[in-house]
This record gives sequence, C-alpha cells and structure tokens, in this order.
Amino acid sequence: MRYYVNKIANKHTGKHEVHTEKCRHCPDTKGRIYLDNFNSCGLAMKEAQKKFDEVDGCVWCCNTCHDK
Repeated sequence: MRYYVNKIANKHTGKHEVHTEKCRHCPDTKGRIYLDNFNSCGLAMKEAQKKFDEVDGCVWCCNTCHDK
C-alpha cells in the first residue's frame, strides 16, 4: 500500500497525518508527501517521523496507528 503524509499539521493536534493512497481524507498531490510502499501503517509512521517530529495515523485509514 502507498502511504502519504500531510504537509500541513492538523489544526487541532499539531500533528501531520499519515494516509493510505485510497483514503478519501488524503490531501491532494500538492498537500502531501509520498512516503513509500509499506505493509503497515507503523512502518509508514516511522518514515513520516523522518520528515516531521509530530505525526499521527489517520483515524479513517490508519486507525491502528492513530493516537486515541
């Protein structure tokens, strides 16, 4: 699965959200950074942390990696 991270932090949490390519909440191409193909959101989160200090999984497509 391809994963992306939002370039703009969530205004409520201050975290950059990680999304799958098929998520309807994933930003358009201008608002996201391609992370890579991963077998899990956990690996995508680690890659996103190389780009941003504060990251979170999308509640809709990466719920197992979402801070609850």
